[in-house]
Amino acid sequence: MYNEEFMRPGAMFDDSEDTPVSLNRKSSDIINKFLGEELRSVETCGTEWYYGPLLAWTLKCIITSPGWKIVSIYGHSYIKPAYQDVQTDYTKFESCVIDGQILVEKDDIRMVITVKTCRGGTNFVQIEAAEKHQGLVKTLINAIADFLREK
Repeated sequence: MYNEEFMRPGAMFDDSEDTPVSLNRKSSDIINKFLGEELRSVETCGTEWYYGPLLAWTLKCIITSPGWKIVSIYGHSYIKPAYQDVQTDYTKFESCVIDGQILVEKDDIRMVITVKTCRGGTNFVQIEAAEKHQGLVKTLINAIADFLREK
């Protein structure tokens, strides 16, 4: 089930000073502080709209595995991250980020993972890290893409 509070039209706005421009600036500031000012490697994997929940669940499986640390999760298209309960078995569901920016660390390597899924729209995951970690970024994106192709 989609988190309707953050999926409704106009959910990017509230009564504070947050506007799309100020949210983008805040997001950029947070990412720059987290990753630092060095050059970055960025890789993206997209998929058909009907694979959105699978993409979100795949990402969750990776970043909750041993060795990973989730530092923080922010909204991407909305003020707060959006979640969906993804069915992983006949009676089992897991809450997964379907629209957000996830700040993670693995072996002292910092990455920002952006995920966006929506019904009938574009689904993607983007991984960003310091350029010197380009190999890891490519490996992760390829692992996600390979998993989605197998399903």
